Amino acid sequence: MNQTSTSEFGGARRAAPRRVSVLPRTLVAVLAVLASAYAPVQSQSRADEYRVKAAFIFHFAELAEWPPEVMNSADSAFKVCVIGEDPFHGALEESMQGKSMGARPIRVRYPKEFREALACQVLFVAETESKRVSALLNETKDAPVLTIGDSEDFVLQNGGMIGF
Repeated sequence: MNQTSTSEFGGARRAAPRRVSVLPRTLVAVLAVLASAYAPVQSQSRADEYRVKAAFIFHFAELAEWPPEVMNSADSAFKVCVIGEDPFHGALEESMQGKSMGARPIRVRYPKEFREALACQVLFVAETESKRVSALLNETKDAPVLTIGDSEDFVLQNGGMIGF
């Protein structure tokens, strides 16, 4: 729920929505270009592609501006989740092992239901969820969840935040 308040200059201003604020679009565009520079050539395996994507997911989480309640949460772990069939096959866990966000250790989870995904701080939407991606993004639109996907249906115009 957005509220309005008065700024020190007397004008009304709107409070920021409770979403994750990602750095300016130009920085995200630069990161996308860098990701494509590291994208595997045809001779590399799909496993190598997802190892690179796993590393980028951690860095995207580091670059996001999180609401205070996320970083000061009483939950013990910062959750990076994958919904749908896992394309990482262990690379995401390997990439996150021993890392933390602030004082919170990172844990990888695989929620089965949309409502479980709301407990995640980072949510990767697998290609297998392409038919449900709009509904999923609608569920997470007001939650402090950084959404990432790599299917053609995961488009920023539908509410996705970062598309590979």
